[in-house]
Amino acid sequence: MGSKFCNLNLRGYVTADCLETLLSGLQAFPWENGWTTLTSPRLQWGQTQRYAAALSKETGCPVLATEYFDDDYAEFTIYREGKRMSRHVPATYEDLRRSRGNPDKFLAALEWDPTEAPRLKKAFQVEDPEEAVCLLESLLGCPIFGVSEDAPPVGIPGPEAIRVFAGEESPVKVSVTPRKGNKGQPPYAFTLEKDPRHAGAFDTVFCYTDHPEKVVERLNTLLRHAEPGPWKQRIKVLSKGHLLVVQEFPMVNVDVDLPDLSREFKCLVAACRVVVKGENQIHVTVWGEDRVIPPDMERKAELYCGLAYGKKLLCFGRRGADPRYNKIMPEVSLESPWLTLPPGALVNTFERPGFWDAVMELGGLLGHPLCSEASEGFLVKDIL
Repeated sequence: MGSKFCNLNLRGYVTADCLETLLSGLQAFPWENGWTTLTSPRLQWGQTQRYAAALSKETGCPVLATEYFDDDYAEFTIYREGKRMSRHVPATYEDLRRSRGNPDKFLAALEWDPTEAPRLKKAFQVEDPEEAVCLLESLLGCPIFGVSEDAPPVGIPGPEAIRVFAGEESPVKVSVTPRKGNKGQPPYAFTLEKDPRHAGAFDTVFCYTDHPEKVVERLNTLLRHAEPGPWKQRIKVLSKGHLLVVQEFPMVNVDVDLPDLSREFKCLVAACRVVVKGENQIHVTVWGEDRVIPPDMERKAELYCGLAYGKKLLCFGRRGADPRYNKIMPEVSLESPWLTLPPGALVNTFERPGFWDAVMELGGLLGHPLCSEASEGFLVKDIL
């Protein structure tokens, strides 16, 4: 099952009395850029647009209604003075047909800068509902994706997603060149020659940003709405300058989850996973917690690493697993205000012949050790 949410974004501000008259229990989140995001339990699929019409008539402001269902369907509709002015449906879902919006009319209905039409035209060509939402909220600067009565917005979306999509100048300049290699030969095919000094499974997420406090806010929102469990208590957040380190964040697949993390946290993100066990070693300790690793009758040492930005996976490598699943790290050079990787730095570090040398140097390259709770100069941040 995918995401489901419905919300409104009003281009202007609205009084509490007005909201109460239109829809009791409506929550308003005004932003400094002129948008007000609105959520309510009554904003459900098929019911949201009538409230958008009523709100636009009462306030005289343009209102954007978004209905999103199960990652299969998204609909954006703009109302002014009680009338539907523009509509965009990225993809067909069952009997609901795709309906590509007119960028000029869409922007005019919002009283938006008409020079943004070329960007919006490109975004309107995207059929994936999730990507369509993320691009539109990035262009307009109003929170949309995942926003509902149970998941209030935490900040204004940044413009980076639409900039990257449109091929415009970005603060992150990256060059990625695929490399050939044998995934069944060292250092990619590898088993431990001796029992591990650190046994367990370690996940580390690196967030490079000018606003680490916003990453913490978003992380807290995600934790509040996640299923309960002891894993929440294992998460640790460390901060130093423009780097925020999240240890034990529950990733499923590093390469799949990384683009979503860059969207959730709105920044350049790196992630590493270290999986180590000795022969027949099942019970291990990670960050002071007892864990169980399934037995496989062999010593194992796996290392994963990847980077993502603007909801795009920049690079990914995996070593030490079954050769079928290993992934050769591409050649990467990266320049940004927060992290710089000269040509060869990431590959040479990731492919160090000694496994623990690779783990140690990779942590140094990214800014914090991969198998250490805290380093000098890092502050432990309070989270839920």
